[in-house]
Amino acid sequence: MSITMSPVVKRPRAFLGISFYEQDKAVKQWFESILRVCGFEVVTAERSEHIELGEKIRRKIRSCDVACFVLTPRDKIADSGNWLPPSWIQGEIGIAYDSDRRIAVLVEEKVEVKGIIPSIEDYTPFSRGHLNEDTHLVLASILSLRFPVLQDAIETLLNQSELAPLIVIKALRRIASRVANLRRMKATLPVCPVVSLIQNQRPILILARGRTDGILEDSTWVVSRSRVLGEQAIEELVGTVRVVHLQDRLAQAVFDDWAEENKMKEAFDDYTPDGTSRKLQDWEARAEDPDFLPNSSVSDIDNFVRMIDELVPVI
Repeated sequence: MSITMSPVVKRPRAFLGISFYEQDKAVKQWFESILRVCGFEVVTAERSEHIELGEKIRRKIRSCDVACFVLTPRDKIADSGNWLPPSWIQGEIGIAYDSDRRIAVLVEEKVEVKGIIPSIEDYTPFSRGHLNEDTHLVLASILSLRFPVLQDAIETLLNQSELAPLIVIKALRRIASRVANLRRMKATLPVCPVVSLIQNQRPILILARGRTDGILEDSTWVVSRSRVLGEQAIEELVGTVRVVHLQDRLAQAVFDDWAEENKMKEAFDDYTPDGTSRKLQDWEARAEDPDFLPNSSVSDIDNFVRMIDELVPVI
């Protein structure tokens, strides 16, 4: 009688750069658990190695598929309520970047982000007092590194009681559902016109809704405009906006990045005389596909959500 062995699935390795100080122990354990939930084998530096970034640290980072860095408070900034993270973590981030590893950076509130991070990577804020409430933000960042085999993730979640698995499962479902909706929207309503710009405390774009009502609240859109230079027609990308409010026929969206907002203001003339709004011509917006869940189709994501409903009917 022959015995069929189940294939061994190699889990991708994630280097976790995080404080080893006693006051950060609970935060470290929480992020280690989240990475394991998302299908990673977690690799960390040893406490003594933080004294000097030697070749051993480089080998550890380069042995991993991705790197996740968590910046917690270490040194108080004089005459400020803010803190600097541990000094060695910038060096680890530099090694990961030079090694061409995909990187996720998570920053605790009141920690200042300096050095290489702003120029190479967006970062996700979190609060240690509200880790479960911030779960969906943290998961979105880590899932951008890798979306695990869905069944493995759910099985792991159900065995991670210290992580409040119902909260984490709900966050996973929320993220997956949003991605599925965005991908359907791209197929049914690939573009929509930008109608006007309202001058408020921050300028707000007004996007026209299509008859299919494809715009979703909290969805993200890439704004562009068409221009003709001589005989050549070009499309100029202006920036990314997030939909913050829906009306019957319109959707309001704001820029998350001030630089992009200023770029758009420079792309057309001054406001109308009353200073409230201006009609924009030849502008449009396209739904942006998030970079996480890169290899999952809409049907895969729908099956994932159904699987959650079957495992945990009430969440």
